Amino acid sequence: IEALFGEASEVDPDTVDGLDRFLIDDESVERVFVVVNTLFVFSSERLLVVQREGFTGRRMDFHTVPYESIRDFTLGTPGRFESESELRIWLYGMTSPIRHTVDERLDADIMYRALSERVLQRG
Repeated sequence: IEALFGEASEVDPDTVDGLDRFLIDDESVERVFVVVNTLFVFSSERLLVVQREGFTGRRMDFHTVPYESIRDFTLGTPGRFESESELRIWLYGMTSPIRHTVDERLDADIMYRALSERVLQRG
């Protein structure tokens, strides 16, 4: 996992080592996006957000967001003199969204579409 940080791109899920220990039986990784210090893992069951934190960058925070708990989500695109988008995800029972900055090197629309596909197709 650690080797991926620092990039801003979608990566092949098969190249991401170390995620298996966080997955449940029959859960599979479908898409992975890397945005500087944050890894967005779209699995068959949830959105797993992995953030590198701390002074040395060795501390990692793993945040599970079950697709069925997502109530609303938005993508704020950059303005004229801005370079970053912001993804906001509201969960049922929460009044404030989870906020993540999306670096300009990653087409945020692709990540927004991936989230839309998973959340809106839950049937």
